[in-house]
Amino acid sequence: MNKTNINYGWHEYFNYNIESSVEKKVLQFHGKTVWFNNKNKSNVLPHTVKKWVSTVQGENGDNTPSVYEESVDLFNEKVNNLGSKREFISGAIDKKMLSTILSRAFHQNDNNYSRRYASAGALYPVSPFLFVFRAINDIDPGIYFIPSREDKLYRIKRLSENNVQKIISVIDFTGEKGQIPSDLAIGYALNMNKTVAKYSYRGYRHGLIEVGTMSQAFRETCHELNFGEFSSSAFDDLILTRLSGLSVRDFPITLIQWFGKYKRV
Repeated sequence: MNKTNINYGWHEYFNYNIESSVEKKVLQFHGKTVWFNNKNKSNVLPHTVKKWVSTVQGENGDNTPSVYEESVDLFNEKVNNLGSKREFISGAIDKKMLSTILSRAFHQNDNNYSRRYASAGALYPVSPFLFVFRAINDIDPGIYFIPSREDKLYRIKRLSENNVQKIISVIDFTGEKGQIPSDLAIGYALNMNKTVAKYSYRGYRHGLIEVGTMSQAFRETCHELNFGEFSSSAFDDLILTRLSGLSVRDFPITLIQWFGKYKRV
């Protein structure tokens, strides 16, 4: 693979006249949402909260309004959702299938530039990055930017075994032997300058919504091709972003989505 230098341009091309107080407050709020592994691992939910979370009103529960005018019966339709998968088969994907998954999930079409997911004002401030922890054909372990208009990947950082171990150390979801759940993952990074420049405070919300729509688009793509996935925010935000070669302030990773060929029961 040829070494390619690219200019991400989150300063050069998006150096708009952002009101400094707005950007500062958005960044301060985002800072309050980050996860610190060592600190949060010691946190324990109070008994009353833990009990509530385990009830129908918490996990897997509907937020049904307590007051409503009437209910209307719909036709019964059986649903067969695949759901998240957390156990994957190592090495069970080749470059051809990886290309198909990435292009279907993140590429724009040739006619109107639409992608599988929506973005407020077609701004697309969220960029997907592919984490490769084990070589796939001629794709070496590393972190790769996934462009929406090109059939290629741009490696921004090579991952040595030492790099991989450092990343594992800041991810909370690890196996019994401290192994990451899959050889592959998608990291979603939010361009703070870009989204705040156009939409001010509301831009931050738009950006997080887009992370959700992107991960759902990737989820649907994986399921269509008989692959599994699951999303996770259980990682040390600041350190993982830094280890990935991205700017903690301007381009933080906000979500990781693990994927691969899943183990069938």
